[in-house]
Amino acid sequence: MELSISERKALGKDFMIHRQLIEGEDPMLFSQLEYLTNDSWAAIEVMDGGMGWPIFHFASYAEGTLWVWVVPDNFSDLYRLPHQVLNMIRERIAGSLGVWMEGPGKVSLFLYDNQTIVVHSFSDQTETIRLISEKHRNAGKRWQNRSSIELRNSAGKTAPWRAKAGV
Repeated sequence: MELSISERKALGKDFMIHRQLIEGEDPMLFSQLEYLTNDSWAAIEVMDGGMGWPIFHFASYAEGTLWVWVVPDNFSDLYRLPHQVLNMIRERIAGSLGVWMEGPGKVSLFLYDNQTIVVHSFSDQTETIRLISEKHRNAGKRWQNRSSIELRNSAGKTAPWRAKAGV
């Protein structure tokens, strides 16, 4: 597998995931990843002038999968990635840990080895997130039996998880 970062840049605000166009808000600058075709594949691309440039790329390696994440040149743009882009990255990075989060940027999930989960928001506003856990996995196949963790209010009714600023 051959991958390298070129000196060329891609400037785009829209992303492609599984042939679905995801619209972003403002353009972001990314380094262009060079790779051999049929050796590795793009999971997420940033769109620039009708061309897609991989920002989340994978290849089979030994008995596993190697993921390469091209982060924006301006690290603060990570907070501005569309939630669909962040959700796919979060699932691939944290999915093997058994739980991950879906939602916007500026909200973080911390997993500890004592079965504790901490959600912390760095946002100035209240954000809605979803925590997902995986209970079963068939060897070599997609995760199955997804379940969302629910928060119940004092009346016993379910409500989405909400992460408040600084909480």
